[in-house]
Amino acid sequence: MRTQKFWLMGLFVGLLAPAATYGQFEMAPAPGRLSIGASGGFFRISYDDFDNYYKGRTGFVYGGHVNLRVKAPYHLVVKYRQFSKSTTFQDRRQTYDLNWRQRWINVGVRYMGIDRETMSNYFSFGFAFFDIVETGGVSVFSGVLVSGDEKKTTASGFFIDFGLHYPLSPRMAVNFDVELTSAGPKGKSGFEGTSVGGFLFGIGLVLFLF
Repeated sequence: MRTQKFWLMGLFVGLLAPAATYGQFEMAPAPGRLSIGASGGFFRISYDDFDNYYKGRTGFVYGGHVNLRVKAPYHLVVKYRQFSKSTTFQDRRQTYDLNWRQRWINVGVRYMGIDRETMSNYFSFGFAFFDIVETGGVSVFSGVLVSGDEKKTTASGFFIDFGLHYPLSPRMAVNFDVELTSAGPKGKSGFEGTSVGGFLFGIGLVLFLF
């Protein structure tokens, strides 16, 4: 557990340092007060038993975000993500068609003391709220379902992210995102193998509205 804590702290400092440096030396105007974006990428879930049922932990994820400047360089950011995976699973000579749909919302603070017309970076952190629906008769959390073929699970935790904006025009940019989420189902510990969060690597399009 101590090694995990040092690893998370090192990642946190590593992601924060570039954004903090920009905040100290960047003199250009802050980006538009309101921006929206859409993105897609790859997600790797941390939950240990997931690949025993779904034959792998990675899959495609898509989503979007809204970013509102409160006071430069601080912003309120809300992000939506969805990760789905399907597979065929056999247990005791019975075959199940499993489907996993995981949706989550991140709400937090974004540090973005940058000029939207130059390549620049940002850093965010905050809370993450998960909603998971499993269908097909078997649950990753509880095994074969006794009644019905659907199981709903919620989880909550935190997120941190680091990203880069590459401007295409004064009103549009491409962003590259690295996100780490950690959340335990039903209030359980959300670190490493017990977390339904994980690593996300994404690319998206951002529009600065005003």
